[in-house]
Amino acid sequence: MQEAQIPLLRGYHDAIYPREYALTKELSVIGREPPCEVVVRVSTVSRRHAQLRRDGPRCWICDAGSANGTFVNGERIDEPHLLEDGDEIRLGPEVHFRFADPNPTEKALSSLYFDQKRRLFMRGQQPLKLAQREFRLLDHLYQRQGLVCSYDSCIQAIWGDDHLGDDNRRLGQAVYTLRKQLREAGLQVDDLIKTVKGEGYQLML
Repeated sequence: MQEAQIPLLRGYHDAIYPREYALTKELSVIGREPPCEVVVRVSTVSRRHAQLRRDGPRCWICDAGSANGTFVNGERIDEPHLLEDGDEIRLGPEVHFRFADPNPTEKALSSLYFDQKRRLFMRGQQPLKLAQREFRLLDHLYQRQGLVCSYDSCIQAIWGDDHLGDDNRRLGQAVYTLRKQLREAGLQVDDLIKTVKGEGYQLML
């Protein structure tokens, strides 16, 4: 891959070194001390705070068990999060980064995408009206697009620990409703949300 096509992590704090880091490695660590690839000498940052994992053209960030949390666009993450161009990353209360994708995918007017600022799923310029259950499900699939999300992970994303014993039936209803809403918005649902028999669901964009 040409150097110009390598994703970058830009830091916005005097204690960050290097202030601009090219994500050339498969796995990079941000933390308070070497041998972390990005060192942040701030007391609220853990020794190993967060990990960045490169998977081809995609980059994922996950918290590494930090004391003060890892946030993407203001929301604390507990699972691997797929980064998009312009995402703001915060470690604890004060250390900020921004992720830069040198070759971001342009959003076609007919495609599904997530508007980070408005916290809405969009088709072109039209926001999708989703109930909380369907929003949580779609958000879970979207953050892991291209990966198979297990039934259990989907259930956890929607209801957390609030299990009632009929989770598979409720999940099936949520998937049915979500597909119906996406179809009504003009999206090709059969190609968008795939059922992987015996495993879970997969969002393909």
